[in-house]
Amino acid sequence: MTQLGQLTAKPARTLRLLIVFHSAWVILMVGLAAWWGVLLKRTANSAAELQLSAGIAAESVASDLERFNRMISWEAATFATLFALSSAVLIFFYIREQKRARGLQTFFATFTHELKTPLTGIRLQSEAIEDHVIASPSQNPQLQTWARRLSEDVERLESQVERTLELARVEGGGALWIKPVALDSWMEELARLQFDVVSKNLRTNVLADRSALEIIAKNIFENSKRYSVSTPANVQVSVSDSDGRIEILFKHINANLDQVPDNLGTLFQRGHQSKGSGIGLYLIQALARSMGGDAKFFVDSAFCVRITLRKEKGSQSK
Repeated sequence: MTQLGQLTAKPARTLRLLIVFHSAWVILMVGLAAWWGVLLKRTANSAAELQLSAGIAAESVASDLERFNRMISWEAATFATLFALSSAVLIFFYIREQKRARGLQTFFATFTHELKTPLTGIRLQSEAIEDHVIASPSQNPQLQTWARRLSEDVERLESQVERTLELARVEGGGALWIKPVALDSWMEELARLQFDVVSKNLRTNVLADRSALEIIAKNIFENSKRYSVSTPANVQVSVSDSDGRIEILFKHINANLDQVPDNLGTLFQRGHQSKGSGIGLYLIQALARSMGGDAKFFVDSAFCVRITLRKEKGSQSK
């Protein structure tokens, strides 16, 4: 299943609407110009008849009428040509800007992908340094703190690069492999991520992309760590079955509600005091919708994320 993302879909829809409305505008203007041309010609013919009835020479009347018709024809042709050229120029510039934006998006995705390899090497080296420093009790405590911070910063940077790559894939309409996924196995993965899974023994399958589910869980997990008022983050997960759809509710009990964005799920929308990039919640919603479901974000005495997924036909919840 493929679906264009927010940054790509909106310009594409805008271009289609621009072409439709501009085509309608061109047809309207051409119709008005033709109607005015016919009206002027009828007026000229009536004036010629009046001149003839007034006794003016037929040769003079015919000459004036021919000159008037030629003037109307040239003016109409000039108007139509200028109008068509202006329309073509506007559409040309818009299409060029859209292609330039897609080129920048491709470059950014490629550049971000190239960062993954050196980042992996830096992460391994930072982990080795941290293990060596912490394993040596004689080392300076400040050095141990720096080693831990280095590992945390590298991990955060690597996570951000992965988010950016996934954003580029979503925006480019990258395909998802939708197939039945056992809900129980996903709940086990969430439990390993230290989520408090309330609903268990769910013998049902959801139609989803496994890697997309992992990205959703990882984004919720990292947001919970970053925006908790105390440690560790307390996120409860419950599951309900509603009309052939499965709803998974993530409830961040100890979330810092002061950092919740105003427009939840909007790309690059950040909280009032947030230091994030504003990609995480958008990715959650975009991936859920690409799988035929949805994601909702709201505050109900805690920060909640409700993921809705399609249930496999014939699959039973217990």
